[in-house]
Amino acid sequence: MGAPYTSEIKRKNEESHFPYWFLYREKFVSNKKPGKPKSLLKQSLLIFAALFIGTGVLLIYIVFHHSGSGSFTDDFKKTDGHTLVENGWLLRSEDPAYWKKKDTVPGELTLYTLKGDNWPDPTERPDIKNLLLRRITSDCFTAEVHLDDFVPAQEWQQAGILLLEDTLLTGKSIRFTLAFNDNFGGNKMPSEIYVQAISSLGNGYGKPEELAHKTLFYLDSIRNNPLQMKNLLNSALRIEKRGNRFRFLYSGGATENGAFREIASQYLAIKPKYIGIFAIKGFNSSAVILARFKLFKLTADECN
Repeated sequence: MGAPYTSEIKRKNEESHFPYWFLYREKFVSNKKPGKPKSLLKQSLLIFAALFIGTGVLLIYIVFHHSGSGSFTDDFKKTDGHTLVENGWLLRSEDPAYWKKKDTVPGELTLYTLKGDNWPDPTERPDIKNLLLRRITSDCFTAEVHLDDFVPAQEWQQAGILLLEDTLLTGKSIRFTLAFNDNFGGNKMPSEIYVQAISSLGNGYGKPEELAHKTLFYLDSIRNNPLQMKNLLNSALRIEKRGNRFRFLYSGGATENGAFREIASQYLAIKPKYIGIFAIKGFNSSAVILARFKLFKLTADECN
């Protein structure tokens, strides 16, 4: 109608007499015809309302399904690139040679303990090859991964969950992994397979903090009792976030229904925006082994 711009306060105080709405309405009143046009207008309004609601539902589905927000489960029955993108995954730092072997075991996502780390290091650039990320939009959530017979056996081989504030590996992060360790700072101790949680404030903010270190097996005890290795047939890692409180839980056993038990609980000033699954071996010459992921689950929870 060519109405000049005005604020709501100014309109109420100074310009309430301007009859723009009435002029607009009068166009329809003066052209109104009895009978059928009224029915057509009603039908048009109903069709418009249905299209509006349908479009809204579709947009909500796309936002929540494709952006990785809210609750999501992936059993990795399909691991082709198109399906992963459709499921909201973002691939970072692709290593083509190993990425094309991600479906080595049908029905599972296979990652490899390639050279790399997100550990702040003055001599190495933080990098994790074939890191799969998805966005987190819920302040409170439960994240869980299940691994199929993952047995790290050389220095720093590990696989698990990574929480990040950015996708560049330069900000705050939390890492929760099933790993191998034979480095004890010169002390003589048996090599171990253990569960570890580490938080980092990012580059330039000092050393990371080890939040949890739970030894599952010492290698010398495995030699005496090889049946212990069956407990790695079905390993699972879980992180629960409620506000600033994080719980770290582990489950392992010969069957898939082993109970989770808490490894650590900590209050941390970290607000992760992304969650990732990965496998690494640090910046060393350890062998590359498979880490087969059979389930990823992210649940948006109530913060109270």
